[in-house]
Amino acid sequence: MSISIDAGVFTVAVFSLVEWFTFTEHYRLDGAESAAKRRDFRNGANSIRLASATASRLQLQMRWEGAYAGKGVEDVVLVGEDKLHITCSLALHNGKSATYRQVYRRRR
Repeated sequence: MSISIDAGVFTVAVFSLVEWFTFTEHYRLDGAESAAKRRDFRNGANSIRLASATASRLQLQMRWEGAYAGKGVEDVVLVGEDKLHITCSLALHNGKSATYRQVYRRRR
């Protein structure tokens, strides 16, 4: 994972050993919506935005159309100097939902 902020844009890139299973998303710091590819690689529009930000927490919102349309919220929290928690809550328009947490630790 790579995270950067440059020219008013927060960028998240997630990498995988499977080359085609990677994605990069760009969130405007002014909170405006941006278009992005769906993370499940299905067809359909996907809108993302930075909903709120503090020194140690970001809240990202997303909504997508097409098959399995829905919306989601990610809370990205810096826990100490070397740990990042990402809690993702997803809700499909069909009523199904899920929440999960990813924990990243910086290697030095």
